[in-house]
Amino acid sequence: MTRDVVTLAEGATLGDALATLSEHGVRHLPILRGKKPIGVISDRDLRRLEGAMAGSVGTAAPGADLFAAPVTSILEGVPASVLGSATVREVIDTMLEAHVGAVLVLDGRGSLVGIVSFVDVLRAARDKF
Repeated sequence: MTRDVVTLAEGATLGDALATLSEHGVRHLPILRGKKPIGVISDRDLRRLEGAMAGSVGTAAPGADLFAAPVTSILEGVPASVLGSATVREVIDTMLEAHVGAVLVLDGRGSLVGIVSFVDVLRAARDKF
């Protein structure tokens, strides 16, 4: 689990998200309302937006409006999460059920305390073989 999670506040823009993902070299960016996650934006989400932006070539300021849009405009549903006491198996089951590459780790009050990616799971599994 990564405890020092790179996050954005819900008032950030998609441009902020793209810059943050690139600057920190992360693939999953939790969006917070206070200390509680309301969603996750992934590098995959932003690649889909690049396709939409490419479709706007030839228009005035292609993509400008897109990057000014709030991050909340592309959030989909409740983010996949587990409690800090979850086992690796529970993390894997949550990832498989939600079809995601990372799950948020929450404390008992629903505040973000970490994130577990599929790479973290592979590292844990590697030590078992």
